[in-house]
Amino acid sequence: MVAQNGSPAASSTLRDDARLNDVCFVDPQCGWAVGDRGTIWRTANGGAEWHLQASRVECSLHTVFFLDRQTGWAGGGYSHPFTHTGSGIVLMTTDGGRTWKSREQSLLPIVKKIRFFDADHGWAIGSSSAACPSGVYHSDSGGRSWNPVPGAKQPGWTSGDFLDPKTGALVAQTGSAAEVRSGAISASETPRFGLRGPQAVQLVPPHYGWLVGEGGLAMLTRDLGHTWQTPTSPIPAGAASHFDFHDLSVRNTKVWIVGAPGTRVFYTPDAGLSWQIFRTNHNAPLRAVHFADDQHGWAVGDFGTILATADGGQTWQRQRTGGTRAALLAVFAEEKSLPLELIAKLSGDEGYLSVAEIIGRSDPKQTPSDDVTSQDRAHEAMVALGGCGAEQAWRFPLKPHVLKLKADAVLDEWNRANDGRGAVHLEAYLVRQIRTYRPEVIVTRDASPTGDDSLGDLLNHAVMTAVRAAADPTTYTDQITQAGLEPWTVTRVFGTMPDGLSGTTSVSTAQLAARLGRSLADAASGPRGLIESEMSPPIDTLGFRILLDERPDQGGREDFFTGILLPPGGDARRLLTDPPPANLDQLRRMAQQRRHTQAILKQAGADSRVGQGMIAQTEELTRGLDDDMAASVLHHLGQNYFATGQWTMAQAMFERLANQYPNHPLARSAMQWLVQYYVSEEAAWRVHGGQRLKAQNTETRPVEPEKYAEGVIAASWEADQTGPFAVHQASAPSVDASRVEDRQQRASALGKTIERLLPDLYAEPSVRFPLAVSDRKRGYPTQAERYLMVLQRNASRDDWWACAQGERWMHEPTGVPPKQVVNCTMAPTKPHLDGKLDDAVWQRTKPVQLREPRPDARNHDMPAAAPEEGAPVTTARLAYDDGFLYIGLRCPCARDVDYSAVRGTRPRDPDLSARDRVEIFFDIDRDFATYYDLTVDHRGYVSESCWGDSTWNPTWFVASDDDRQFWTAEIAIPLDQLTGEFPTSRSVWALGLRRIIPGVGAEAWSSTSVDAVRPEEFGYLIFD
Repeated sequence: MVAQNGSPAASSTLRDDARLNDVCFVDPQCGWAVGDRGTIWRTANGGAEWHLQASRVECSLHTVFFLDRQTGWAGGGYSHPFTHTGSGIVLMTTDGGRTWKSREQSLLPIVKKIRFFDADHGWAIGSSSAACPSGVYHSDSGGRSWNPVPGAKQPGWTSGDFLDPKTGALVAQTGSAAEVRSGAISASETPRFGLRGPQAVQLVPPHYGWLVGEGGLAMLTRDLGHTWQTPTSPIPAGAASHFDFHDLSVRNTKVWIVGAPGTRVFYTPDAGLSWQIFRTNHNAPLRAVHFADDQHGWAVGDFGTILATADGGQTWQRQRTGGTRAALLAVFAEEKSLPLELIAKLSGDEGYLSVAEIIGRSDPKQTPSDDVTSQDRAHEAMVALGGCGAEQAWRFPLKPHVLKLKADAVLDEWNRANDGRGAVHLEAYLVRQIRTYRPEVIVTRDASPTGDDSLGDLLNHAVMTAVRAAADPTTYTDQITQAGLEPWTVTRVFGTMPDGLSGTTSVSTAQLAARLGRSLADAASGPRGLIESEMSPPIDTLGFRILLDERPDQGGREDFFTGILLPPGGDARRLLTDPPPANLDQLRRMAQQRRHTQAILKQAGADSRVGQGMIAQTEELTRGLDDDMAASVLHHLGQNYFATGQWTMAQAMFERLANQYPNHPLARSAMQWLVQYYVSEEAAWRVHGGQRLKAQNTETRPVEPEKYAEGVIAASWEADQTGPFAVHQASAPSVDASRVEDRQQRASALGKTIERLLPDLYAEPSVRFPLAVSDRKRGYPTQAERYLMVLQRNASRDDWWACAQGERWMHEPTGVPPKQVVNCTMAPTKPHLDGKLDDAVWQRTKPVQLREPRPDARNHDMPAAAPEEGAPVTTARLAYDDGFLYIGLRCPCARDVDYSAVRGTRPRDPDLSARDRVEIFFDIDRDFATYYDLTVDHRGYVSESCWGDSTWNPTWFVASDDDRQFWTAEIAIPLDQLTGEFPTSRSVWALGLRRIIPGVGAEAWSSTSVDAVRPEEFGYLIFD
């Protein structure tokens, strides 16, 4: 049996060490604890015995609540690969959990907290989604149905509490808090809590309450969350600073707080006037705590641990656990760097308990676009592979990866966030985590041999320093005395090698993991989709270099745990179960068949003729595979063909996946891709319209300005229209109308299927907005208008709201446009491409300024920040005629940036990631899903892609210049490289402009995002 995200079977052995996220007791004898892998434990004798209940789900359960011994609810959910959306699960029981029933909640996002006032009326909070933007829901049917509370789109709530259905308080991981009054959600008067994320809140009638969170955060309210203050006597800073608080239990004036590490319980008997600190004799993090009365309480956490007290928390006993420490600790700056295949091998197949530690985090001021946070998705990926979970540090925000900041710049950011002590806090945190989890083996990033991975190098140095410090009883002694963390010696440290290098130890991803019933690559493919937005090419071999080996026999050069005695069923390794009942020979054949498929995929990427033949062979390729593997093969084929420019074959694979396996998680991303593909004007021109041009344009070097001037007298085209560019002066080429109509009909039909099968996906603007564009193209403007009106009523006033408002504004252009607008001037003459920007056409255009992106500019009622007076600014100018689109760029040179030029012929699609460059995005049909990306750097080097496909190679022309103060570029783009419907007066395209200065920063017009391209942020290009 395989979970929806492709995890190994959630057997009782795997559930034995599953992290427990919540606990509830109705009296000192009867209680439940829930956690990952659908785990539900129950006791009827105060915890003397705990018994596993059958939940019949395999997703994470985050919350549990019982009214009495019989009536209860549990909630959770799972993420969807690649789309980073989530679906909620609510389980109900009326017989004490002997049977749990799950009613389909097709529009409910992942649930983080659930409570009921009686058998019918209750509330739930959790992730946000397009269907439930507020992240708060209520039920008056005992949980059989849920209604979203009206409100703006939120980043997702981690916890909350309600005194009645319309009065409550909420907290979010981003550091924000909110109050609910009369059923309406509004921000708390208290500012954000900085980088620290609140984790739990509990209210006490009539107006009292507590909030706890990361970094020893503990605050109270006397007005039900309208404002929050530090308690009269704060928790002793020397102790609290070593802890991240996860939960609390409040009984009148008594408060108990638990967190990570799990060594201490913090207690106040008098509402914060005084504090006591109790020992637990337990290191691993505690995630939840609940007191049934003033004396009897329980705390639950990592490795399936349940602790109990019968004296008000003064002493604690362990009632059950599936382990006490991690055998393997994976420490990486970003979740994308996790070696998932290694986790599958060591944890999923060999049973070693493992935890991932993610050091970097996104800036909390930057509004996240994903419904499910990166931390939650990384944790879910680890659990799906047999790991025990993932943590994310809160102190170390990362600037977007695309900026390629050097190590000292990263440290500068961390110092600014940590009172000048970023490096000190990083080392202390790593020491704390090592002493908390007590791993035998650590895996981290190896130092880059080329020096181009400054973040990895920084972390590598910090980990090696922390490993030595963690073993030294004379370092970080306050962790020992105040946090109760004893020194710990790590046996081995390994560094991951760059792709293609084997190191001292290597892992073949084609290796069969018998207990997972598939190869390591297959096991990791689904979980990787929880982290990545796009499927990446499979890696044949993972290489690791041993960085430290404390064993005298140096056995780690052969394998990770060679010579380290960790018996199955011990404190760091689970019992090993027999492989799945399927015949091992069959599994080996499946693995061999998968390797054969991978080999064909690689060849298909290089030879389109092989790819064409694959369409007819997909039945053979998937024969004998289970549904999960067959769907994965089809999705992988589709992604491979998409990435290599073979879009009709990608279409065929995604259609087969959607038709044959509509309930598979990967079908969601396939259906979303198909909708966007069918609707897209860029895709239609890429696939159908460009075929005619290929025969007419044989020139493959697209950017030399000399070619632009061929057949031109005196650098002007007025005298000669017979040269190789005459096609651009003729009427616009067109796409077969029947093909366009067929594409739109397919989009409409698929939209109806999604609406019926996956209503939560249908609610996503990334699906519905393209469908509205399709309605417009098919001549049904009323249908399109209905959805646009829904978006216009969006209380968030986010980017999608602006997209909908913009369509209305274009029909009735009154007032201030909801998006930024730039006019494209009709060119009186053609510019001479020399990079000087001194032609007559540029004098007639109005420059548009690129400014530093500001996250709060997402509020479309706020003006963008203006540059400092007198400061040089980046500008772009746009013009067009009946054959070309012209762009002029003028960019001030940044300090300490290499602007050296390179002589010779410019190559096709060079790597521009280390160069000062401007990206130009065109969305021809304003579906805000697919777009062209044309990039030019300070040298005039270019790269281009269509909807992320870099095999698209249009013909266009660039000249650049550099006077050491500014670099400039003149660009001429033949319109027929972009579209068959040439723009006329008052035509409108969506446009994005973004400048990336590696090591320095970014500037943009219309966008606030830097690392990811979000087409819904694009502004409007209006042709005069």
